[in-house]
Amino acid sequence: MNRHRWAAATLAFALLLAVVVLPALFAQPPGLTFSLGNNVRRPSTYIDARVLAATVAETWTAPTFAGASGVPLVVVFSCTCSHFYYEIGGGTATAPAGDVSDGTASGRNPTSLWVDQAQVLSVVSTDGGTITLEVYLQRGG
Repeated sequence: MNRHRWAAATLAFALLLAVVVLPALFAQPPGLTFSLGNNVRRPSTYIDARVLAATVAETWTAPTFAGASGVPLVVVFSCTCSHFYYEIGGGTATAPAGDVSDGTASGRNPTSLWVDQAQVLSVVSTDGGTITLEVYLQRGG
């Protein structure tokens, strides 16, 4: 009789393990509706930082990579300031003091941008802070 109870308990434990515990170990976090592997960034190729004084524009030049001439870069931004503005191609970034309706306003708070190697970017913040620029060299698509 004890063998039957032992066998039943072992079977119940195995079912519990198979149905509850193992799937939980390999499950995605609650509420996650996508595969993390497709949405998590790889480590960047290059990172710079700028400490921005309030309303003082700074320039940043995208790096160049030997053997990768003409390969575009993706820059991912992170900033401790509330807002920052950018300008690409030699202009100076400015925070608008009023309406700008001629197409010349600076962009605000980009998550990321495509840039060319050695391209110049101007950044400015209204309240100051530190901005990091993580650069990804786009090889192989």
